[in-house]
Amino acid sequence: MTFVSPSPNRRTVLAAGLALAGAAAAPAALAKAAAAPLALYDPAEPAARAFAAKTASLGGRSLAIEGDRIRLARYVFGHQRPARVQAVARYADLLLLADAAREDGYRTTRLDRLARADGLFLWNAEPTSRA
Repeated sequence: MTFVSPSPNRRTVLAAGLALAGAAAAPAALAKAAAAPLALYDPAEPAARAFAAKTASLGGRSLAIEGDRIRLARYVFGHQRPARVQAVARYADLLLLADAAREDGYRTTRLDRLARADGLFLWNAEPTSRA
């Protein structure tokens, strides 16, 4: 029994070309998303929501700190691996997320208590340099 492949028609050639173009663009899109800073914020706090709104107005990405914090940390620091994370969070979330970030190769580069928002902290995390 012999296998005869069908001759390519216009549709299959176009589909193959689009798939190839999409595959070529995917790494660039992932790299661009990883290069942009990610803002984490506590959606229950007005100051944190304002921080997220400001980030969005500047074209940045933001993600609410909700649900299981460990899953969130694994998703952000283990899967997305952004070039920098900026967060406005309560102290308990700061401790948990910063520790999870450290496990995934990030370091806390800034830590400030917000004067006008009781119990909120502004902090940054960046990947450690791997020489």
